[in-house]
Amino acid sequence: MIKQIQIIITNIIMLIIWNSAVAASALTTTQIQDLKNPYYPIYDDYMSSHGHKYSREEQIKGAAQYEQFWLCQSYLGIFLSFSEETSHMIKPGQMTKDEWFKITAESWGIEYPFTAENAAEGVGKVTQLAISLAYKYRGQGNQMGPVFWKQCLAIPLSLFMD
Repeated sequence: MIKQIQIIITNIIMLIIWNSAVAASALTTTQIQDLKNPYYPIYDDYMSSHGHKYSREEQIKGAAQYEQFWLCQSYLGIFLSFSEETSHMIKPGQMTKDEWFKITAESWGIEYPFTAENAAEGVGKVTQLAISLAYKYRGQGNQMGPVFWKQCLAIPLSLFMD
């Protein structure tokens, strides 16, 4: 009974943390970049070789949430760079959309046209999202950073589990 109560309390805490991360999508791009990863305590417990506070299932889920948060936050900067770069490169007589997508995707280790294989794992899916939204919102990176953030956090957590 006590173990069940502990699990319920832990799940409530994890839900609160998740909701805090999703609520952060209302923040500005700069504020998002400054956020501390709320899943670090669970990730740290997962990586620890001694005494664990969380069950193995909670650790695995927390580690995946940590990775997703970290990747989304890291790729926010990439999205901003791509968005600015795209606004200068996609002009009449310069690079076409497909040329830009192909060069950019290849430089980040994924294929273009985007493949289901890349979309089936966290890093590939986040990279595809950053490239696609950078093109869509070219020149508007700072204003659209929260849109990238929210869509990135909406990627299924299963793609970040090992």
